[in-house]
Amino acid sequence: AFTLLELSVVMAISGIVFAISYSAYTIVNKQYIEFKNANERIIDVSTIYAVLTKDFSEAQEIRKNGEELLLTKTDGGEIVYIFESEALIRKVNDVEDKFENILNEKISFLGAEQTESNGLVDELYYEIGKETFPLHIKKYYAADVLMTLKEMNQ
Repeated sequence: AFTLLELSVVMAISGIVFAISYSAYTIVNKQYIEFKNANERIIDVSTIYAVLTKDFSEAQEIRKNGEELLLTKTDGGEIVYIFESEALIRKVNDVEDKFENILNEKISFLGAEQTESNGLVDELYYEIGKETFPLHIKKYYAADVLMTLKEMNQ
């Protein structure tokens, strides 16, 4: 049989062990949630970058209209990108994809470089979020496209 004093000591030690265990669990759980959120954000940013890069490379020409980019494909189809304060909208035909609220942070359209006077966009810069993921996409036009546009402007 145990005395009341022995049981009290065991209860106190058990309480300390449980408190340490709970504190350790709380810290590990918090780190896991931060890690999970960071990974989700990186996946979202990577997806946006991959889609934009693919569309840029497949587009015959890209033109800027305010906060929109109009990508004309070689098959005659069009893709429209709309840069809003909290979302990037991609429209293809009647289908609309919306990349929004990447962990409640802003998507900022920083600008687009245009080639000479023909109005074609050949570079896109944008950043995502407070910590900023600066992304840069470049479009290389074929000579025949540039020559056709030059002839049209004359």
